[in-house]
Parts: sequence; structure tokens; C-alpha cells
Amino acid sequence: MPVPETPEAYDFSAFERPEDAGWDTDQENMFRGFFHAAQLSQPEADQLMTIASSYAPEDSKPVDAEHTVTVLKARYLGDDEALAADLKLAGEAVLKFGGQPLVDWLDATGLGNHLAFFDLALRKAKEMELA
Repeated sequence: MPVPETPEAYDFSAFERPEDAGWDTDQENMFRGFFHAAQLSQPEADQLMTIASSYAPEDSKPVDAEHTVTVLKARYLGDDEALAADLKLAGEAVLKFGGQPLVDWLDATGLGNHLAFFDLALRKAKEMELA
């Protein structure tokens, strides 16, 4: 799918946000900029919006980082070097398209530990030929 021409062209009108999620327009606009810089298609942006909306600061339910590590270790069949290389690559992609503000937000929310976010960041890193 094509990438929207501008950050404002991402359409989230069909996206349902939980009323108690503390979602605001400023946060949505921040994501639009990240999505466009990362050259995400609308479906990829929708996937990340779904992940982001799953975080509500007041309910303090962090992403299960231990589960994510377990899944990744199984996926990489114990090849810790390959896993470390891909984690580094995904991190470089996040820095490239979102800069430190995105890294800080992912660290603060714990959403950087979400398996789907890792998969998308790694795929974008490879598309951006950071590998």
C-alpha cells in the first residue's frame, strides 16, 4: 500500500479509541509525524495505533517484556548474536524515524517491548536498508 503524501493524510476516523485511554489529539499528531517519517502505509499505522491505544497510564498494565524476550529467543532458536543484531537494527530504525522523543515515549510506556512493534520496526529497518 502507498504511503500517505503528508502526515495529515493518515486517516484514523475508523479507529476506535477506548474512552478511558487518555488519548488526545496532540498524541495522535505526534504519531502522524512518526508514521510519515517511517514511510508507514495506512495499515501499518493502524497497527501501531492499536498498540499505542492499548496503553492507558492509569491502569498501569505494562507490556510483558519477559514474554516478548521468551518469544524472541524461541524465534531466534537461541542465536543470541542474531537477536542482538536485530534488536539493534530495530532500535536504529526507531531513532531514524522518530528520534529521541519516540524512544523516550516507548521507554516511558513500555510499548517498545511489544512484539508487534519490534516486528514492524525491524521490517522498516530492512526496508530502509539500515541492515
